[in-house]
Amino acid sequence: MSYPPIQIVDENDTPLGGASIKEAREKGLYHRIVRIMVEDNQGRVLLQMRSNTMTVYPNCWDNSAAGHVDQGETYDQAAYRGLSEEIGLNGVTLEEVGVCVSHQASQNTQTNRFNKLYKVRVPSNYSFILQPEEVTSVQWFTVSEVWEMIKNKTHAITDGLEDVFVRYYS
Repeated sequence: MSYPPIQIVDENDTPLGGASIKEAREKGLYHRIVRIMVEDNQGRVLLQMRSNTMTVYPNCWDNSAAGHVDQGETYDQAAYRGLSEEIGLNGVTLEEVGVCVSHQASQNTQTNRFNKLYKVRVPSNYSFILQPEEVTSVQWFTVSEVWEMIKNKTHAITDGLEDVFVRYYS
């Protein structure tokens, strides 16, 4: 799957230009990510299972929707695009929860990113339309079930999901 350039920013989150995701990781360039947690009226959260074809974190549970902010795009635009593309959720109003900076080093990469978290509430019987290239399935979980996954490593999860729970569901 081909992706457009993502928004590169400085350490103050000021836009500088665009680059590929690969270049941003290889050079440790600061960039922007949106993460959206869909909740229902029972207090459960919707997680998505990432496709086995995803380059990073295949077959892992992740936020309801998440993604890079494309060059020239705002956080809000990226969040609504991600919801629509990944799980077919449209016509909702997002609530901004917070912004944080994260740094993650791995073998040959350094990931520096600004993460903006949103949440939205929908009925538990909402019919999601999944993007099969990225999302295998979605499932409702209680907050305690997700904490169980994190603490006991009962399921593979993304670093982004764990970070969201540590920061905002404690």
